[in-house]
Amino acid sequence: MGIGLGRWGAIAAAIVGVYGCDASPICDAAELQGALDGAHPGDRVTVGACRIEGSFQVPAGVILAGQGPETSTLAAAEALATALDVTPGTVGQPTRIEGLSVEHDGGFAIRAADVGELEVRDVVICSARGVGLGIEGLDRLLLEDIGLEGPITASSASMLGDLYDATDTATFGVALFSVGDAQLRRVSIVGYGEAGLVASRSTLSWTDGSSDVNLGVGIRLERTTATLTNVSARNTLRGFRGVPSYGVFSSNSAVTTTNMVVSDSQQGFGLIHVGGDVTHANLVANDNGGAGLLAQEMDSFSMEGTTTQLMRNEFAGVLVLDSPAAELRDLTVESTALVMGLPTGFETVMMGDGVQLVRSDGSRVTDAILRNNERVGVLADLAGGSTSSLTLSNVTVEGTGTQLGAVVQNGTAEPGWDGTVTRLGATLTNDLAFTGGLDISNVVGPGDFPPAGPLMRAETEGIDGIVAPCD
Repeated sequence: MGIGLGRWGAIAAAIVGVYGCDASPICDAAELQGALDGAHPGDRVTVGACRIEGSFQVPAGVILAGQGPETSTLAAAEALATALDVTPGTVGQPTRIEGLSVEHDGGFAIRAADVGELEVRDVVICSARGVGLGIEGLDRLLLEDIGLEGPITASSASMLGDLYDATDTATFGVALFSVGDAQLRRVSIVGYGEAGLVASRSTLSWTDGSSDVNLGVGIRLERTTATLTNVSARNTLRGFRGVPSYGVFSSNSAVTTTNMVVSDSQQGFGLIHVGGDVTHANLVANDNGGAGLLAQEMDSFSMEGTTTQLMRNEFAGVLVLDSPAAELRDLTVESTALVMGLPTGFETVMMGDGVQLVRSDGSRVTDAILRNNERVGVLADLAGGSTSSLTLSNVTVEGTGTQLGAVVQNGTAEPGWDGTVTRLGATLTNDLAFTGGLDISNVVGPGDFPPAGPLMRAETEGIDGIVAPCD
């Protein structure tokens, strides 16, 4: 296919030499499949320092190993064909794929859809079309030192238009459906057209990785329990899609992040959480072309950590809608730009708010610095209630010109509600003159969510549904 290792050449080169030469390395497609067919659990089948074209079936418990991804390549010989169709191993004897580069032009680079265990290490995947790793139903999955590269770039994203599928481009780097325990370590995903990673009804732990420069969504979590540590979603592209881009999109999921970076989402949100339970520690969400973070209709939501920052976003730094008892602690929100609406289909409003709390009784903002946000540092819309259900503690607001600092509206401001708010610059005078009437954000509806089609097909047709052409 001539895809090449591209941006992952350096990764591959760094791990060359880890794999020694087997007594009988294989460089012929028929011989390779024959060796795999004759292998038993625990046997090792070694690919030589060569490129082999074909589609291969890997039996349960077998180890398929190359000489390193810079040296050993397996490439699907036909368009829309899967390169490696893998049967997971049993508990304690997983099927293993390691030390290879895998190229494909449609279908999957690696597909596994059964109960059992699979480990993939030191593998580089190059996708022209289709899905990089398609995983369904496994009890345990380990991905370690993996690079996945699709064809999407910042300059090519707009060429796809709004209607495309896995027969037109590479859509997902990693797709996880009903995986009991997915562990990702040092996994990097770039250049896919629907999402870098999607996980549905799965349990995911991802440490030290990235899902950068993907079109649509960097990381998408649906009804999933996810723990993300030192993971980034940068430069998520919108192209000509009819819905915004999202660095991170979660729906009805339990998400815990530590030291996450979500930045430069193009005409869209940094992060959006709809329902579920979410905790962020030391989140950085800067320079997004829409709100840095939106949490709506949450069961629980919290942000904390002294390095938490949301800077230079548009419309809002943090939006909390219909989410009682939200906790925002130790955060800095600066320089939110005043713009008309979010890049979505709902009613547009003019906003540039550091923090906005709407219909979120019992919420607390503690130890926060809100500086130079173009409309207001923090706005709480009480929806007919009072400030007795709001806590602002050790909050510093600062602004110039007409910028407001800390204000409430549509309810009763109890005496002393802002007793531990420090107003600097023009915010003191501006807040004293405030009488209400600021526009507030509406919730984001399904029409502005990432397209549901591929996930619905996977629910009804299994994992193969996400690579099938749209009707």
